[in-house]
Amino acid sequence: MSILWLVGLYFIHTMGELCLSPIGLSMVNKLSPIRFASLLMGVWYLSMATANKLAGALSSLYPEEGKVKQLFGIEIANLFDFFMVFVVMAAVASLILFVLSKRLQKLMHGVR
Repeated sequence: MSILWLVGLYFIHTMGELCLSPIGLSMVNKLSPIRFASLLMGVWYLSMATANKLAGALSSLYPEEGKVKQLFGIEIANLFDFFMVFVVMAAVASLILFVLSKRLQKLMHGVR
């Protein structure tokens, strides 16, 4: 396998982060009270650090040959189980956001 795959994937990941970060910081700036703006920008960066820590913890669940790992009592023995963790997490997160979407829109007070 060529090293260009790794370089290409890092490029795509970096471009995604460069597109997401300014939008997130802009929303934090628009939605936060003036006196808490800098504090909440710090919270934004803290949430990014927490997400990176969670990504590292989840990557440790990658199944090794002949070993079974567990997450909340669920055995992860193969790649199907490993990637199903992410499918379930995405489904749960989307359901939570769907349930909270009306309330979140009210809290935004019309800010777009």
